[in-house]
Amino acid sequence: MKELDTIKEIIGVLPDMPMIMLHTMDSKPDRMVGLFSYDASLQQTFGDASGYGDTIETPRIQIRVRDLTDPEAEKLIRAIEEKLSAYDDGSALFVWVSGILPLGRDGHNPPRWEYTVNYEVALSD
Repeated sequence: MKELDTIKEIIGVLPDMPMIMLHTMDSKPDRMVGLFSYDASLQQTFGDASGYGDTIETPRIQIRVRDLTDPEAEKLIRAIEEKLSAYDDGSALFVWVSGILPLGRDGHNPPRWEYTVNYEVALSD
């Protein structure tokens, strides 16, 4: 999915960015980012009151992070959110669907802390 590749490129330049995986998160390493698309795309019609106009789809993306400590995982998701919120080169628009959500610890030994944030994404051609 083009949207995931675009996000990977944008956030990949952040300092100290860990491995970024698309569509999955392997059990290792302990510190990583996963980018996922999901089927909650909206079809929005823009036009007059009669309902005629252009329809566009807005794909939805989930960004999930994990790290060995809660503060480090939260720091990582906030750095990503800040980067996407400030991103403005005219080629992509990221709209929050959810704020940053703590997912807590996973069942791994040692446990890792996870956070997520969800976006609608619009890319220009």
